[in-house]
Amino acid sequence: MSEFHVIEINYKDEPILIKTLKEMGYNPEVHKEAKNLYGYQGDKRSQKAHIIIPRVQVGSVSNDVGFERIKKGFVLHASEYDSSWRN
Repeated sequence: MSEFHVIEINYKDEPILIKTLKEMGYNPEVHKEAKNLYGYQGDKRSQKAHIIIPRVQVGSVSNDVGFERIKKGFVLHASEYDSSWRN
């Protein structure tokens, strides 16, 4: 099971974030209440996010990628596996 990295993003413009993700070819899910992220085997994780890129859009053996709303902006939740080979 991959460990999720948590990265604080000092960015608050949610519509632009969603637009940018769409321009990158993703179809993010947007939720009013944070939803659990899922691992590459479909296992529910404890991490939650308001904007989610489902794992099937990231890669065949990837985990969900999520952006959780916080007061300062967003926290990015990305697995160790997905962040290491995409850098």
